[in-house]
Amino acid sequence: MLFITHDIEEAIFLSDKVYVMTARPGKIKAELKIPLPRPRTPDMTSSKEFLDIRHELQTLIREESIKSMGSEISSGGLEGLSMELGPEGPLHTT
Repeated sequence: MLFITHDIEEAIFLSDKVYVMTARPGKIKAELKIPLPRPRTPDMTSSKEFLDIRHELQTLIREESIKSMGSEISSGGLEGLSMELGPEGPLHTT
């Protein structure tokens, strides 16, 4: 069964394998086998093994986000976006 999700913890908890895709074009970047025993229980989500897998997936996804943002900036995709720092809050975008 193929299950598509954007929730990293859900992917780890439910899957035997997790595939991370590239931003554009969408290709398989990585395949991670999930070695957690079954049946899985909610308390597993705080185990070192689970957290290590989550960290590895977050790193792979972050790499793709940075690549994607870089191509948007270089192609003018963020043209017209302005940011303002002010006393009302840490960051405002217009």
